[in-house]
Amino acid sequence: MKKLFLLLGLVLSWSLSFSQQGTTCDNPIPLASPGDYTGTFEDTWYTYTPTESGITAFSTCGTNSCDTKIWIYSSCVANPTEFAEGTYAYNDDFCGLQAHLEVNLIAGTTYYVRIGDYYQSCTASVNFNITYIGQIYGCTDATACNFNPMATADDGSCVYFPSEACSQPDLRFDSLALVNSLYVGQISAAECDVQEGCVTGYGNRWIIGFSSKIDNIGEADYYIGNPSANPEMFSVVNCHGHTHYEGYGDYRLMDDNGDLVPVGHKNGFCVMDLCGMGQYNCSDMGISSGCYDIYGAGTQCQWLDITEIPAGQYRFVALVNPYYLPDALGRYESNTQNNAVSICMEIFWNNGVPTFQLIPDCPTYIDCAGNINGSAELDCNGVCNGQSVFGDVNADSDLNGSDVVSYLGILAQETIQATTCNDLNANGEISVYDIYLAQWCMNGGNGGSTITNACDFPRNIVNVNTAAGLSISNFSAADGYIDVELMSTVDDVTGYQFEISGADVVGVSSLVDPTIFSCEVGYNAFSEGVFVVSNVYGNKIENSSNPTQLCRVYLSNFEGNEICIDEVVDIVNNNAERLPSYVYGSCVQLVGVDENSSLVAASTEVYPNPANNEIRVRVNALSEGTTHMAIQDATGRTVKTISSLSLNVWNTLEISDLSTGVYTIHPFNQAGSGSAFRFVKL
Repeated sequence: MKKLFLLLGLVLSWSLSFSQQGTTCDNPIPLASPGDYTGTFEDTWYTYTPTESGITAFSTCGTNSCDTKIWIYSSCVANPTEFAEGTYAYNDDFCGLQAHLEVNLIAGTTYYVRIGDYYQSCTASVNFNITYIGQIYGCTDATACNFNPMATADDGSCVYFPSEACSQPDLRFDSLALVNSLYVGQISAAECDVQEGCVTGYGNRWIIGFSSKIDNIGEADYYIGNPSANPEMFSVVNCHGHTHYEGYGDYRLMDDNGDLVPVGHKNGFCVMDLCGMGQYNCSDMGISSGCYDIYGAGTQCQWLDITEIPAGQYRFVALVNPYYLPDALGRYESNTQNNAVSICMEIFWNNGVPTFQLIPDCPTYIDCAGNINGSAELDCNGVCNGQSVFGDVNADSDLNGSDVVSYLGILAQETIQATTCNDLNANGEISVYDIYLAQWCMNGGNGGSTITNACDFPRNIVNVNTAAGLSISNFSAADGYIDVELMSTVDDVTGYQFEISGADVVGVSSLVDPTIFSCEVGYNAFSEGVFVVSNVYGNKIENSSNPTQLCRVYLSNFEGNEICIDEVVDIVNNNAERLPSYVYGSCVQLVGVDENSSLVAASTEVYPNPANNEIRVRVNALSEGTTHMAIQDATGRTVKTISSLSLNVWNTLEISDLSTGVYTIHPFNQAGSGSAFRFVKL
């Protein structure tokens, strides 16, 4: 009986394998040469390996009456869609409902060809033919203005600057295709959607989706190329793991005042010819003259995230090539006024469900610089195309490491003023989250690109799928400190901030190995707050099933009978997200401790920071005898010495004679140097 079952299993396995050939790309039907073929299934999979490089035509025209499509892939794909996602080349409705695709193939390379119908519209077999057309002819001289990088044979057409025959591409956003495709839907945001900026939060998101059709009506191709030959055009490090052409599209929603409303970001992951007769695909991107590319409604990130958008009237502007970048051959568009589509709409909410209605007679969009369908924007100070940069708290028109130091100084001040430029998550407060967002922007987010959504502010992502907590893990009355630990079992942490009650905070040090997590530490003597953030981008406290010892907080002037973590302000993960936070464990009970005890070693407090002409300094010390204080520059050179300091009170110091830069204050007594503190001279 066992042998019988084994035999039946082998027969069944052989039968299924035989019957399934052609139904998936795992078991395709080989095509030996050009010719006429008939597909067996609704969607039939083939492999085709051309013997000659050049243009090969695949066509269902003239031999079918139902709605057919053609997909070509460079490899076997696990989850193919009905549209162009993941393809090497794709066509639909070239000749009526039939498809025709002329594509550049490389000799000896195996391609996966899928011939099928549109959502089971064909009841009979699908007929198609393959024809080799020949090489791509064009100008092969890279110094010519009409150089064709795809050409394999020169046709003698080369012209050179400054000839009037030199032509330019012209990308045009198809307004009718966009308007006719608008719809309201709901998606469940995946991690990659959030990390790549396609949505503004986790969970179920309400979206307005649409199609984008980009025509090249210019006389020259818009050539993008590939990451190997043209790395400046692409981002290759991202959550989805596929190549992004950065700067291809930008979708903006603006309120009645013309202010941008965060609704997500668009990446161009494959820019290709979809008119059926082009030469560009996912391996060599571009749009041929007279051809077009389409991102269909329902494609990843092809939407506006309106989940947090209140009811009201808005203007939606969709742009292609919003930065007016040249193509990979240095050719600029001949016209950029047709790069945008602008529509006015009103968004309604009814019992938590949104709808929208287009507003007729929407006036032409004119950007802040007065350009029709232009891409000029207000900077963070409200100046059109201004020089103010988000996160540039030093106001030197550059976001850099010194701004991170200045942020730390801001967090130590008595009065912390949040502005549009320094409050990067727009919650009305400054915290370590704003510091990490500045670092995230400086380093291009996870993608590392210079043209990226990492600097699209405000950004305020709370990862509701996880959480992290803090607890007091140790207390020493003799030495006057508490130790704080972190519990984060899912996310790696790059910064945290919390506040203490029951005593004054007079110092803090990190307990994490600095070779693993190099960080900046600080505290606020007015709010009794502690803040710590990575100072090397990419450093992180790795998640663990066990608590991680975070920091030691030095205290004095106990005010009751217990010390508590009063509030967790922020815990930030390495994806520039805030984590829902909690406090676990009990407060430290003070038994037999004098409320007026001063239990800590020398520490220094400075404010304002950064400062212009003067700073206030307070030195707290366990032992008397602090004799003087030295101010050192970034090289360690002492540039100023102050003596006769009063302890435990605020001392005003003149610094107008110091040059702009970062300085360190060192208090000294007979035992040596106390805790140092950095400040920024503006």
